[in-house]
Amino acid sequence: MRKVLIVDDDWLILEDIRKLIRWESCDFQVPLLAQSAGQALKIMEKEPVDLVITDISMPEVSGVDFIRAARKRYPDTVFAVLSNYDDFIYVKEAMKAGAAEYLLKYEIEAENLKRFLSQMAKRIQEERRSALDREKILRMQRDAQNDLRRLFWQQLFQGDLNDEQLCTQARRLELPVKGGAWVPVVAVLEDRGRKREEDRVWKAVEEAEFHAGGETKIFGTLLKPELLFLMIYIPEVSFLLLTAILTQVIRNLRESFLCEDIPAFLCSGKICMQLKELREGIGVLLEYDYFRFYSGYDTVRSNVRKPVKGRFPEEEWERVMAAMITEGPDKLEEKWQIFAEMIVRVQPPETEMKKWVITKLWQQLGRSDALQAALTQLESADTCELFLEQLKQVITDCGQANIILRKIGRKEIRETVQFLYSHYNENITLDQLADNACMSRTYFCKVFKEEVGSSYTDFLNKIRIEQAKQLLCKSNLHTREIADRTGFPDYRYFCRLFKQQTGKTCGEYRKSCLTEKNV
Repeated sequence: MRKVLIVDDDWLILEDIRKLIRWESCDFQVPLLAQSAGQALKIMEKEPVDLVITDISMPEVSGVDFIRAARKRYPDTVFAVLSNYDDFIYVKEAMKAGAAEYLLKYEIEAENLKRFLSQMAKRIQEERRSALDREKILRMQRDAQNDLRRLFWQQLFQGDLNDEQLCTQARRLELPVKGGAWVPVVAVLEDRGRKREEDRVWKAVEEAEFHAGGETKIFGTLLKPELLFLMIYIPEVSFLLLTAILTQVIRNLRESFLCEDIPAFLCSGKICMQLKELREGIGVLLEYDYFRFYSGYDTVRSNVRKPVKGRFPEEEWERVMAAMITEGPDKLEEKWQIFAEMIVRVQPPETEMKKWVITKLWQQLGRSDALQAALTQLESADTCELFLEQLKQVITDCGQANIILRKIGRKEIRETVQFLYSHYNENITLDQLADNACMSRTYFCKVFKEEVGSSYTDFLNKIRIEQAKQLLCKSNLHTREIADRTGFPDYRYFCRLFKQQTGKTCGEYRKSCLTEKNV
């Protein structure tokens, strides 16, 4: 039902009107009552109404002034006035102020009031439709302007606007042109293999803008699903204040993304006091992939400058490759540490480094399905930390395998070991291995143990447990899924064997990995 508020300084009149009819029969709630304009406005703040019927002549604030003030706050509310014979001059003023109709006090009888409320109900319905139409038009205008602004930011990032076009379009789109500073920001959003809703991204941006306070604004557009281009406008000219506000806004952005569970790398350019400086400030941000690769997600790079990219350390890499074949695990680890530290220090171009590393691994290790999968994963690593982590795993795995293979004299057993490293996660049987080696089951077991130093089942289980240890440390997979991925269909057997070989349960081992990372 519709809500109505009646305003009159005479309480008896208010009570008489309220008791005159059954308001529910006219689809109105029992009226709210107010004896002054101030009291009426307080009621409307707490409880919006559809219809206000107000007396013209009231002390302090007249009905006309009340209508003017109330319509500014509540443009969709319908107003009507109560009038005496000698109030018609004021009635005209009230109609100009926005009143829809008037009701003579001496004519307030049950039937007249019902007819009046029926007219007002139609007017309320019309106002609601008009309000919806106005809102629809405003929404369309906002959407159109937002689309134009997104196109503008996209063209600006791509360098498609000259200085004149930049200023002209900014004014046309009602963007601040003078009296403050602009700071370009790129946010690279981590995918994590999950669908990311655009609404959540903008919710994080709006939250950061809200906490910035004042007149600081954050504009921008999504250039790609994982790439957000933002322009922060700060209405200050003091460099110290600008720097302090910018630091807080960037911090707000990072925290807002984290609250939405969206890991992001944030990279801000220089503070631009004029629009024409933006193209230069944005130019440096085009290297966002390079900055993100070496900084990682959940990090911030502020006021970046054009990067000086180092040269890939070819000699150190060659020593690592040689150690995989000719030296034991300790020497291999030593060479690896030197190489990894050099990469972090000189920061060579990502594409060049990956191409060099992957090409050499193919040449030295030969093609296999397992290596193919590892190198594909290596190529898609989107941070230097992840790249080095995965590369070390490839180096370690291949180095250990080669150490074992060099000790094996018989070709059939070498091929068996290579097969076990490549297919450890599959259902492997003794019959299958013996047939591949062209041996009987008994003879195969005897020769394998002589060459390798353990039974094929112990050797295979050791490979599988090592893989499980890696998954426990570097993924959030459930232990049941890890067991399945590493070739253990029997989950209980996997848990028992893991504890036997490592001295820890799966949960304890994962916890110890997390502790080491935190340290």
